[in-house]
Amino acid sequence: MGEKKFFAVIGLGSFGYYVATKLAEKGYEVIAIDIDENKIDDISNKVTHAIQLNALDEKGLKEVGLMDVDVAIIAIKDIATSILLSSFLKEDLKIKYVVAKASDQKHGKVLEKIGVDRIIYPEIESAERLAKNLISPSIFDIIELSSSHNLVEIKAPDIFVGKTLEEIDFRKRFDINIIAIKRNQPSTTETYKLSYEESIIISPSPKERIIEGDILVMVGLKEHLEKIEKL
Repeated sequence: MGEKKFFAVIGLGSFGYYVATKLAEKGYEVIAIDIDENKIDDISNKVTHAIQLNALDEKGLKEVGLMDVDVAIIAIKDIATSILLSSFLKEDLKIKYVVAKASDQKHGKVLEKIGVDRIIYPEIESAERLAKNLISPSIFDIIELSSSHNLVEIKAPDIFVGKTLEEIDFRKRFDINIIAIKRNQPSTTETYKLSYEESIIISPSPKERIIEGDILVMVGLKEHLEKIEKL
């Protein structure tokens, strides 16, 4: 097993805060940086290092060892600061992998030209996900894996219920892969009341039979997944 990655999160608004704390919860070493003392105080006991620092203080960033991180995540609202910091991290500190939050497509294009490795559009992605869910209530979640591929969680259409994955043959008919099935399993409490607990079947067998209420976790081309959504 390889060594665990070392992360830096710069900018502790809602997005940056949750990214930093989630990474720390998973056991990764995280440096959290923000100019706001209150934000540093809030996160100081949740990450490895919490440092109050101006994101454009190049000397300060070097002194805290930012060049040693494997991944730097720029979660700053100000577009000019985001662009200048991205350039510094890529060109001067030579950080291996830089992720940056973009406020719009124009901002994202500039970050792309600088060489940012991954660009995130939280507001746009959230809006698209909500709109998709409102249009297709059977969709529980959508994650864009690339410009052409999505990971989708969708309630199993009625026409699939009672059939095995082998009988449906998703790969041949729709050119998509079922990577997991989420299923509510009945159980009883100490007082013998019926309750349900969600279980997940990873890499389900071709013989696995779909039952009513199953959530199918699928990966494929966007246009192929849309065919399933319309069933």
